[in-house]
Amino acid sequence: MTSDPENTTTDSPPKESENDSAQHDVETSAAQAIPDGDTPQTTGDEETSMPPEDPLAAALAEAAQWKDQALRQRAELENFRKRMSRETAEIRRYAAAALIEDLLPVLDNFDFGLQAALQQGADNAIATGMNMVRRQLDDFLATNGVREITGQGETFNPAIHEAVATETSDQSPEGAILRVNRKGYQLHDRVLRAPQVVVSSGPADESNRPDSSNSPDN
Repeated sequence: MTSDPENTTTDSPPKESENDSAQHDVETSAAQAIPDGDTPQTTGDEETSMPPEDPLAAALAEAAQWKDQALRQRAELENFRKRMSRETAEIRRYAAAALIEDLLPVLDNFDFGLQAALQQGADNAIATGMNMVRRQLDDFLATNGVREITGQGETFNPAIHEAVATETSDQSPEGAILRVNRKGYQLHDRVLRAPQVVVSSGPADESNRPDSSNSPDN
């Protein structure tokens, strides 16, 4: 009895595919790269994660920031209001300064006319009328915070006095005001016009005085 070649099969082991062989090589290389007893380590970020932020704490922190900003802006606004109030009061306090400065030469000429009228006698009608007007002017100036700067007999002060000349004087010490050539005025604490004054330079130098013993009469 003969065998049929077509029905004859030969058992052979299955061939490995190319992909399976490559995967086997990779796994073998990885196993050789890791020493015995060692295991792959993970990073700290992988092991632990940051806890979620507390929404209440975040809200409170943001509220504190807004509150601090609001307080700062409120303080700045309050300072601005105070500064504007001071500036407004300053403007009102010295609002009439320019008008009064223009009025001062008129007062000077009025005083010159009053002195001329008084030379004709203090009882004449012109002097009496001018005196009444002068008192009204003084009241008007005082109401607006204007007062005359005193000078005669006082010590010279360069901050409020204007020296136009110096004279020797045996009766007045050096630096004393002998007379006022032109009146001065100030509005509240601001000088509108300094008085023009003559200042004493003290007694005359003894060496410049004539020697009475050498006079012809002796």
